[in-house]
Amino acid sequence: MKLSALTLLAHFCGTLARSPGCGKATKQPLDKFFTNNSTAHEGRTWQERLSSAYDYNTETPLLIYLHGQYGDASTVSRELPFHKSTYDSIISVYPQGLDDAASGDCGTGWNVIGSEASHDASTCNAKANSNTCCYKSCMSAGVCSGDGADANCGWATCEPDTDFVMDMIAQLQEELCVGEIWLAGGSNGGMMTHGLYGQYPETFKSVMPVYGLPLVGHMNVPDSLTGTSVLAMHDRSDTVIPWAGGEAGGWSYESGEKVYGEWAKVHGCEEASPVAVETPYDGGNKNLACSWYGKCDSGRTVMTCLYDGGHGSWPRQGEELAVWFFQDKWKYI
Repeated sequence: MKLSALTLLAHFCGTLARSPGCGKATKQPLDKFFTNNSTAHEGRTWQERLSSAYDYNTETPLLIYLHGQYGDASTVSRELPFHKSTYDSIISVYPQGLDDAASGDCGTGWNVIGSEASHDASTCNAKANSNTCCYKSCMSAGVCSGDGADANCGWATCEPDTDFVMDMIAQLQEELCVGEIWLAGGSNGGMMTHGLYGQYPETFKSVMPVYGLPLVGHMNVPDSLTGTSVLAMHDRSDTVIPWAGGEAGGWSYESGEKVYGEWAKVHGCEEASPVAVETPYDGGNKNLACSWYGKCDSGRTVMTCLYDGGHGSWPRQGEELAVWFFQDKWKYI
């Protein structure tokens, strides 16, 4: 897909240039979710909410959250209401993933690898193959020919999801007064978060993968991420995408220690391994505890927070912690 000039601006300039939407009065409702439609990708949508404090002359942070496999943007916007945190003004956006499975039931998801062919047989084995699907978009691209073994380790569509998200950002920058961009996602959406920051490392001020890690061979932590902070949120007892990485359900994942160790190297952090750090949100119903790699030469940070529970669990104070981190309040530790 050929990207528009506006999209290229979003891709390569991040939030350095003032959003074209600044100064434009919006007709969009305030303080309620509504469905917005992509002008670049027919049929693609997202749930969007502008806080009641939104001012079209003031650059406002944009928080994007990507749902997991089988997820629904409308549902997750209610389950993780970041807008209910103490932050005064925020643009909350929850994009909707696609499900075009020819048969089977692999559900909605994200093409996290970023190419037309989302499948990679080197990342899984026969155990995973027994539960995979061949989506129509992948079948038409010749990536797979059916379900199970014929799905060739399929688990997502072959739709240009990276282009969709980046074009969505460009459209929002045109429609609204967008400031810095915060990116987060859970499970398959967390994997998509890793894919997006790897391909467009100068776009996001902060990112937060939640119980999501890259598949083996697909970790991409470029040197140009020095302007981006990362907060990893992960449950301790995860057997779907284990924090320690390795094989799970037939899939092979990189470990959290390896991924964020690479982040620490890029940022020039003072600690080679994470050390315990106190946040205002420690403890709680899931015994949340955080670590970081100390002060970093980049002026940004690398933090990981673990909590009790299995895949899909979320600490009660999670939204508050996330927005606290996105606001750079970790600088006061």
